[in-house]
Amino acid sequence: MLANSARGEVPLEINGAKIILCAEIGRLPAFSDKLGNPPLRGIFERLNGSEIAALYHFLDCFAIDGDVAAFKAALKTFDDIAAVQGAAFKVFEAFVPKADSKKE
Repeated sequence: MLANSARGEVPLEINGAKIILCAEIGRLPAFSDKLGNPPLRGIFERLNGSEIAALYHFLDCFAIDGDVAAFKAALKTFDDIAAVQGAAFKVFEAFVPKADSKKE
Protein backbone atom coordinates (compact mmCIF):
# COMPACT_ATOMS: atom_id res chain seq x y z
CA MET A 1 0.00 0.00 0.00
CA LEU A 2 1.79 3.09 -1.28
CA ALA A 3 0.55 6.65 -1.03
CA ASN A 4 1.04 9.21 -3.79
CA SER A 5 1.87 12.41 -1.91
CA ALA A 6 1.78 14.46 -5.14
CA ARG A 7 -1.91 13.56 -5.37
CA GLY A 8 -2.55 14.52 -1.73
CA GLU A 9 -2.55 10.96 -0.39
CA VAL A 10 -1.56 10.45 3.23
CA PRO A 11 -0.61 7.01 4.58
CA LEU A 12 -1.46 6.17 8.18
CA GLU A 13 -0.67 3.07 10.22
CA ILE A 14 -1.88 2.44 13.76
CA ASN A 15 -1.42 -0.81 15.66
CA GLY A 16 -0.79 -2.73 12.42
CA ALA A 17 -3.86 -1.34 10.63
CA LYS A 18 -3.06 0.63 7.48
CA ILE A 19 -5.09 3.11 5.53
CA ILE A 20 -4.51 5.71 2.84
CA LEU A 21 -6.40 8.99 2.96
CA CYS A 22 -6.78 11.30 -0.01
CA ALA A 23 -7.56 14.96 -0.55
CA GLU A 24 -10.25 14.83 -3.20
CA ILE A 25 -12.54 17.85 -3.32
CA GLY A 26 -15.47 15.61 -4.26
CA ARG A 27 -15.24 13.91 -0.86
CA LEU A 28 -15.66 17.17 1.06
CA PRO A 29 -19.45 17.56 0.56
CA ALA A 30 -20.15 14.07 1.92
CA PHE A 31 -17.95 14.78 4.93
CA SER A 32 -19.64 18.12 5.54
CA ASP A 33 -23.04 16.44 5.24
CA LYS A 34 -22.11 13.83 7.87
CA LEU A 35 -21.19 16.68 10.23
CA GLY A 36 -24.48 18.51 9.67
CA ASN A 37 -23.17 20.94 7.02
CA PRO A 38 -21.20 23.34 9.20
CA PRO A 39 -19.19 26.12 7.55
CA LEU A 40 -15.63 25.16 6.63
CA ARG A 41 -14.33 26.78 9.81
CA GLY A 42 -16.70 24.57 11.81
CA ILE A 43 -15.26 21.48 10.16
CA PHE A 44 -11.75 22.47 11.17
CA GLU A 45 -12.87 23.30 14.71
CA ARG A 46 -14.44 19.86 15.11
CA LEU A 47 -11.34 18.11 13.82
CA ASN A 48 -9.05 20.33 15.89
CA GLY A 49 -11.08 19.53 19.00
CA SER A 50 -10.43 15.82 18.38
CA GLU A 51 -14.15 15.11 18.23
CA ILE A 52 -14.18 11.35 17.84
CA ALA A 53 -17.31 11.20 15.66
CA ALA A 54 -15.88 13.83 13.31
CA LEU A 55 -12.63 11.88 12.99
CA TYR A 56 -14.51 8.64 12.30
CA HIS A 57 -16.60 10.39 9.63
CA PHE A 58 -13.36 11.79 8.21
CA LEU A 59 -11.98 8.26 7.88
CA ASP A 60 -15.21 7.09 6.21
CA CYS A 61 -15.14 9.89 3.66
CA PHE A 62 -11.45 10.30 2.84
CA ALA A 63 -10.10 6.72 2.94
CA ILE A 64 -9.21 5.41 -0.52
CA ASP A 65 -7.36 2.23 0.47
CA GLY A 66 -7.45 -0.07 3.47
CA ASP A 67 -10.16 -1.50 5.69
CA VAL A 68 -11.79 1.46 7.43
CA ALA A 69 -13.70 -0.69 9.94
CA ALA A 70 -10.55 -2.58 10.93
CA PHE A 71 -8.64 0.70 11.14
CA LYS A 72 -11.24 2.20 13.48
CA ALA A 73 -11.12 -0.96 15.62
CA ALA A 74 -7.33 -0.55 15.91
CA LEU A 75 -7.69 2.90 17.50
CA LYS A 76 -7.01 2.29 21.20
CA THR A 77 -5.46 5.38 22.77
CA PHE A 78 -5.61 9.16 22.67
CA ASP A 79 -2.25 9.07 20.85
CA ASP A 80 -3.95 7.02 18.11
CA ILE A 81 -6.70 9.63 17.87
CA ALA A 82 -4.07 12.39 17.72
CA ALA A 83 -2.39 10.57 14.82
CA VAL A 84 -5.69 10.50 12.91
CA GLN A 85 -6.18 14.18 13.67
CA GLY A 86 -2.68 14.97 12.33
CA ALA A 87 -3.37 12.98 9.17
CA ALA A 88 -6.66 14.83 8.69
CA PHE A 89 -4.84 18.17 8.71
CA LYS A 90 -2.25 16.83 6.25
CA VAL A 91 -5.09 15.86 3.93
CA PHE A 92 -6.67 19.31 4.23
CA GLU A 93 -3.28 20.97 3.57
CA ALA A 94 -3.49 19.51 0.07
CA PHE A 95 -6.54 21.72 -0.57
CA VAL A 96 -4.55 24.87 0.19
CA PRO A 97 -2.47 26.20 -2.71
CA LYS A 98 1.24 26.57 -2.01
CA ALA A 99 2.61 30.11 -2.01
CA ASP A 100 4.99 29.35 -4.89
CA SER A 101 2.18 27.96 -7.06
CA LYS A 102 0.30 31.26 -7.26
CA LYS A 103 0.41 32.96 -10.62
CA GLU A 104 1.29 36.59 -10.58
